[in-house]
Amino acid sequence: MARRSAHSKRILAAGLSGFLLLGATGQAAAACATPAERLALNARVLQSELMVAALSCGKNADYNAFVKKFQPQLVERGKSLRQFFVRLYGAKGETRLNAFVTRMANEASVRSLRQGGGYCDQAGALFSAALAMKASSLLTLISQTRFTQQHDYNVCTEQASAESAERVQ
Repeated sequence: MARRSAHSKRILAAGLSGFLLLGATGQAAAACATPAERLALNARVLQSELMVAALSCGKNADYNAFVKKFQPQLVERGKSLRQFFVRLYGAKGETRLNAFVTRMANEASVRSLRQGGGYCDQAGALFSAALAMKASSLLTLISQTRFTQQHDYNVCTEQASAESAERVQ
C-alpha cells in the first residue's frame, strides 16, 4: 500500500472540513438530470475517484494517462455538467458545481481512508479497465451504476424537468 504524503493528507483534511460544511448529500434530492446530464455527473464522479486514487495511492502517472486519453470526452462532459448546474441553480450554478466536485472528492477521500489498501487495489483495477478501453468508450465506463450511486441526482421525468426549470426562474 502506498504511503500518503504530508501534502495528500493536508488536501484530504481540507476537503473533509469542506465536506462537513456542505452537510448531507440530500441537496440534490429535489433536482433531476436528463440522461446526458447524468452521464456528465457520472464522469465527474469517476474523475474525482481517480484523482483521489492518484493522490492517495501514488497513481499519478495512471491519472495523467487517463486524462490525456479521454480529454475530449471529459471536456465535453465538463461543459454539460456546468450547463446542468446553471440550469438548476441559475447564478449560483458555478458555486453549486464547485460544491458538488468538492463533495465527490471528499467522499472518495473518506472511502480511501476507511478501506486503506483495498481502496488502492480497487483504484488500480479501475485505472487498468479505463486505460485498456478505446478512447471512444468512456460512455461505457461512466454508464455503470456504481458511479450513479455516488451522486443523488435522478433522471428527470417530464414533470420533474418542468418543475426544476420553474425553480430557476
